[in-house]
Amino acid sequence: MKIVIEIIDHLSQEYETVGNYKILDSGDWWIGISDFKRENINYEIAVALHELHELALCQEFKIKCADIDKFDINFEELRKKNPDIIGVQEPGDMVSAPYYHQHQTATVIEKLHIKESGENWHEYTDACNAMDNGNN
Repeated sequence: MKIVIEIIDHLSQEYETVGNYKILDSGDWWIGISDFKRENINYEIAVALHELHELALCQEFKIKCADIDKFDINFEELRKKNPDIIGVQEPGDMVSAPYYHQHQTATVIEKLHIKESGENWHEYTDACNAMDNGNN
């Protein structure tokens, strides 16, 4: 089995997200991380660590990628219709998300990387949100 983490153009994401993953027909894992276009890749690494950890836990707990994608896409549609209600929260922050627990623990790892790499969590999340709102 291979685990491939690829930095891609944000517009290549299947929906509004800075990180996404799939289990390929071969059984390999593919993780696509949006390119933040910064001098260093601390933000991309933070997203990659989050996505890798979340995917690993989802596989352990038999949560299907298709169910996650369906939830995320529906959530983003809801955000478009109700931006003032949804705000900038992530789909995985919703208790009803099929991968809520896995997302929460992945966020801890993501925060730790941002802190230890000398980055600022609020600036990082602002950059993620700006990208997801078409400001990349």
